[in-house]
Amino acid sequence: NKQNELLRMMRKKTQSMEEEQDQLNCQL
Repeated sequence: NKQNELLRMMRKKTQSMEEEQDQLNCQL
């Protein structure tokens, strides 16, 4: 169960990072 939680957290992190990059790309 803990591994599942870790995986979910990592996925959330990568998702937010991707969103941030999208915003940066929009600014360029």
